[in-house]
Amino acid sequence: MKYFSIGCALLLSGFSFSQTIRLKKKYLKTYEGQIPAYSINTGVALQEVAAVKIELALTKDSMYVTVGKAKYAGTYVATKEIKNEYQLIGTMEQSGIKEVFQFSAKTGELTRKGIFPQPDAALKPKQD
Repeated sequence: MKYFSIGCALLLSGFSFSQTIRLKKKYLKTYEGQIPAYSINTGVALQEVAAVKIELALTKDSMYVTVGKAKYAGTYVATKEIKNEYQLIGTMEQSGIKEVFQFSAKTGELTRKGIFPQPDAALKPKQD
């Protein structure tokens, strides 16, 4: 019983290190960038995928992602990785695919982590 209690305490303390946080209001804006062109090996041939524009709009508790002509909406959870570095994990309602973004508060830029074989994409605040 003693070891079980210690194990639970360690498990709960591990969860506290990755607490979710709220982003500051100044970071809740629209970001845009481009997913670079890449190739997919289908086993028969290499298929080229053209570069496409990506846009991310962040609100208090939602994210709206536009990739080319496809639009996705969902909610996100923000965790603080290190000082001025955040990870945003969004769950898209239409696809169920998790979107992962790294946000640097120091530079104000986002990096979208691509789903293999898609490369990462850098996003900057949209200039109105």
